[in-house]
Order: sequence, then C-alpha cells, then structure tokens
Amino acid sequence: MAALAAYLAVVLSVTVLQRSPEPTGSMSYVNYYLFLAWREAWNQFTLRTWLNIFLNIALFVPLGALLPLLWRQLRKWYLVFGIGLGFCLALETVQFFTGRGLADVDDVFTNCLGTMLGYWCVMIFLAPGKGRLWYVLGPGAFILAMAVLFGGYAVQDYGNLPGAPVYRFSTKGFTWDLRCDLTGPETAQVYVFTPPDHAACDAIAQGFEEQLGIDREKTEHFDWEYYDDGAWYSDHQGYDLYIYYIDGSYDLRCRPAGLDILEEGTQETREDLLAQLAKLGIDLPETAEMTYEGDGRHSFAVPPTVTGTEAVTGTLECTVQAGIVTRVVSSLVRLTPYREAAILSPQGAYEKLTRGDFGGNYWLSGSRTSAAVTAWELDYRPDTKGYYQPVYLFRLVLEDGAETEAMVPALK
Repeated sequence: MAALAAYLAVVLSVTVLQRSPEPTGSMSYVNYYLFLAWREAWNQFTLRTWLNIFLNIALFVPLGALLPLLWRQLRKWYLVFGIGLGFCLALETVQFFTGRGLADVDDVFTNCLGTMLGYWCVMIFLAPGKGRLWYVLGPGAFILAMAVLFGGYAVQDYGNLPGAPVYRFSTKGFTWDLRCDLTGPETAQVYVFTPPDHAACDAIAQGFEEQLGIDREKTEHFDWEYYDDGAWYSDHQGYDLYIYYIDGSYDLRCRPAGLDILEEGTQETREDLLAQLAKLGIDLPETAEMTYEGDGRHSFAVPPTVTGTEAVTGTLECTVQAGIVTRVVSSLVRLTPYREAAILSPQGAYEKLTRGDFGGNYWLSGSRTSAAVTAWELDYRPDTKGYYQPVYLFRLVLEDGAETEAMVPALK
C-alpha cells in the first residue's frame, strides 16, 4: 500500500503538478489521432522520440503490477485494465481542464499497455500451474512487435523522412485549383551523405588556414579540440572554426587583426562576394540564389545541383564588414549519387496532396476551404539514415492570399 501511494504521488507530480498551465479547454491542446506519437517517432527515429513513448508505457507498469499483488480480487485482467483505463482517462481530463499537459489519446493507449504489461509480468508468478504460461503471451507479443518494428527499420533500404505526413488530413469539401503542368520524371537519383570524421575535419580546417595565411606551427596560441558533435579550431586572433560531424556544416569566423568586430556591415555585389568566397576556397554553383539580409549579411540558397560526381544543396550565409568577409555559416551538403530510384509521377504526387497525404498540412485548419497549386519542384530531404530522398514540393496560394508549400515524399 505504501508503494502504491508513493507511485500515485509520483504519477500525479509528473503528469500534472510539475507542468506549467496553458489555456484550458482548448481543442488545440488535444491529440485525438491514435498512434500519432508512434508515427512521429517512426518518421524521426531518434532516441528522444522513442523514449517518450517507452517512458509513457513504463509509467503505468507499476500500477498493473501492484494491483494483483495487493488484492486477490484484482487478478482478473479486465478489472486491472478497467482501473488503468479509468485512472489514465482521469489524468487526461485533469490535464485538459487545467491546461497542465496535453490531453492525448496516444497516452491512453500507451498507459493502458503499460498497465497490462505490469499485470502480465506479475501474473506469470502468481497464476497457478500451467495457467501462468498464458501470461507470457502478452509481454512476448510486445517484445516481438518491437523486434519487428526496429528490425524492419534496420533492413529497409533507406531511412525515414522526418517531414513525412503522420496522418491523413481530411480534405472533404476542400477545393483544389491546379494551375501548373504535371508532366515530370519517373525516376530520380537518391544521394548519400558521408559525415566527416576527424581527418576530414582537419583537412577542411587546413584548407581555410592556407587561404587565410595561418601557420599552426608559428601561431603561439593555436588550439583545436574534438567534441561530441564537432571539431573546433582557433588561433584566438580572429580565426575560429567549428565543423559539425552530423552534416559537415560549419561556422567560420575570419576577422582580420585590426578590424573592429562592431564595424558596420556592407553590401556587396554578387560578383565581388563570390570572388571573396573563392579566396577562402569556397566555390558556389551558378544556381546559388543570393539575398541581402541587411547589416552586411548575405545568404545564398543552393537548390540540388549536380557538379561532376556529386550534388550540392543547402544554404550559405556570410557577413561582410568594411568590404571583407568576416564570417561564413555554411549548411551546404555535398552528396554522392547512390541509386536511381522509381518515384511517383507529379500527377500521382498531386493526387496524394488532394487526399491530404502530405507534410505541413497544419495550414488546412481553420476556415480555409480552397488552395491554388501554382507550381511544383523535385527537391531533396535528408532521411534518418543519411540518404537524401527526392520529394515533391507544391507551391500553394490559399484563398486569403497566403502562400505556403506542401511536401509529398516521391519514392514509391
């Protein structure tokens, strides 16, 4: 009884009391899509997203285990299930009316599953004779399902797209106005990205140092360090470089000695800026679209562009002070062709769009009832295994004049 009381206190604290209150009674704080969290975890496939699910399951395991231990009458599965369901629904109701947490149908499922797992595990030891073997089936089925889930992910060709749709949005009564041609390719290249290791980071850094005239041996306070997420290099005199392992992006600061860091930023022409970047060993493809952000900040957006045996995509931002590039923040990714794959036709992708099977469908909420599809393009998005998959991006103009886009995965 003491264990049960302590457990209930912990659950109330974690699910309600420690939460900050939000506006109450709002449907925006309710998730009524069953398995939404599971689909999001599948698409993102990160430790954090899966832990959220498994912790919700584990939170109710003690309840299912303690009830049959305390009362012999509660060794019936339907009684334990009913209590677990009632307790979970009570918590979700409190969260809805107090605004302390999200009222979530997924929580009801995972909490009930945790309750039953605790019950089955205890009954393996409490059930008489051979009857206890029946209780092995519950935990065994759960373990098998998880093995199939994670094993299936391990053996599939590509990873999952984090931005892929997690549910089909209802488009009943929604009007689509097609204003573009839907003729397009039947295949597209899938690319792969190889994250840089320590040696690759060193090579990138040494390339910049050669261009900047920095000699590590003759620099008194030159430092470099390998961290969990990237490598750092600095001469403590204006040169500072951090390279991220995950995608090869970097942040380069190269302010010359004597230049005040507060010097006013200047606007450069595209040709002058490309020439300065070239002096740093940075070559951008002709497809890069330049935008001046103000205060000396310029950005280049590079659509997927094939150059020789690789493709380049991403963005690069640089800051110019007194006519000199003093900072470069690059998220450009250089990709190697992996495989030519069959993809949906633009018509097939458009049909999925009109059915509500697309990423970023939050804009359909509210009173909007129509959208004009003005253009589409084949773009690339990284998946959870480091591949860059083709996706369709549809440009949309909503009835109120707002512009947005919708993403449809292209691979069949």
